[in-house]
Amino acid sequence: MTSQDEKQPDHFGYVAAFLGPALWGLFPIFYVLLADYPAIEIVAHRSLWAFILVFALYAFTGKLSHIAYLMRPSKQLAYMIFAALMIAVNWTVFVYAVGEVRVIEASFGYFIYPLFAVGASMLFLGEKLDMRGKIALALSIAGVCIKGWSLGFVPDISLILAISFSLYAVVRKQITIDALDGFFIETILIVPFAIAFLLVHMTYGGHLFFDGEIRGFILAVCCGLVTTIPLFLFLRGNKAMPLSLTAFIFYINPTLQLLCGIWFFGEMFSTKDLMAFGCIWTGLIVQFARRPKAIKL
Repeated sequence: MTSQDEKQPDHFGYVAAFLGPALWGLFPIFYVLLADYPAIEIVAHRSLWAFILVFALYAFTGKLSHIAYLMRPSKQLAYMIFAALMIAVNWTVFVYAVGEVRVIEASFGYFIYPLFAVGASMLFLGEKLDMRGKIALALSIAGVCIKGWSLGFVPDISLILAISFSLYAVVRKQITIDALDGFFIETILIVPFAIAFLLVHMTYGGHLFFDGEIRGFILAVCCGLVTTIPLFLFLRGNKAMPLSLTAFIFYINPTLQLLCGIWFFGEMFSTKDLMAFGCIWTGLIVQFARRPKAIKL
């Protein structure tokens, strides 16, 4: 393998670090189509179809035995179990928030997440911020405080989303296996609970695919796609770059979520929101408006 081949995955990782949060930020539009269904049912389909899609990929490429080897008892598997629990909590609370038309609260949770993630990266991973990073962090904290002031309170949904996802990101950063391998193992760990729920759901008269029609089947499969693609991109970016950088990039997600809340859910965008976004995006410009060679991974 040439040195050029070895560098190529890093370039993909840089793109993935931006693309994953961008896709997540737009997906509240998709979940509006599922507003009539309980959050737990949606999460069950997300888990089931994510597993089916990735299982099919690994079966096609002949890598299932590799996953079986990675799932042997180890410290890495313990990390994966904890990560699977955190992402399941995060999925459930986020879908519940969208279904209850609390998109702004969900968005605020992902505004808080980067601050938690930067703090965790410094505390647990030994990462450090340079002067630009410290300025960006200060501006982000100011923006989050302004946003919290505009809400008038710190909602429980926001805190649960921020804490669960920051713990997930930190744990996944310490797992050395490939991002897609790790995601497949997470789905393997979660899918038995999803299947159990769907079986009980059908026992009590529910349909396997939401409304039981072709539309329900398509939505169920799409649940797997909108789960697998952005999460894999996030994990790939998280592997390629320090968490203290990807945390700042993640502000793309709540920014787009807030815009979705305004354009598609009729939520208001106040002067305080403008001030908060101004601080956060100024921080991002300070952090990333530098020569490429200044960001060494």
